[in-house]
Amino acid sequence: MRKLVSAGEILVEIMAERIGQSFLEPGPLLGP
Repeated sequence: MRKLVSAGEILVEIMAERIGQSFLEPGPLLGP
């Protein structure tokens, strides 16, 4: 079975403020 990852999911992980930050609840992100 193939695994699908959306570009939005990757972008959010890059913008995470902390390493290992959970995305199960709202949290701070870095960006403009």
